[in-house]
Amino acid sequence: MHFSFKYSFKPRFSDIDKYGIAHHSKYFCWFEDARYYLLESILQISKENLLQLYAPIISLKADYKKSIVFENTYVILVKVIIDKFKAASKFEYQIMDLNEEILFATGYTEHVFTKSTGELLLETPDFLYDKIKLI
Repeated sequence: MHFSFKYSFKPRFSDIDKYGIAHHSKYFCWFEDARYYLLESILQISKENLLQLYAPIISLKADYKKSIVFENTYVILVKVIIDKFKAASKFEYQIMDLNEEILFATGYTEHVFTKSTGELLLETPDFLYDKIKLI
């Protein structure tokens, strides 16, 4: 199952290093913000359910194409790859300029679903899958 979402952001001054570009670690923070707003805003998953959703990252990657600088606004395009009968899901990201003409970075995060005790769930939680399949 696939879903596309667009999240806009502007790097903060603290995201920029002494070379005038965004520090590489900030890309993962922006990916996380995009993922959160996808789940909270677009899929309208309640904060109660979000707090019960344990989805630790098992793999992540970012490929840097062009430097991100202070005071520009960027968009992150997010695609969710999820299967009801698998314990893992994948979020793919592309960071682009506002016109979606220049690619600054690509990346992904892979997650597994667990209970609060850390026990692995063998399939996607119903409340999450039900929301995504309606999109």
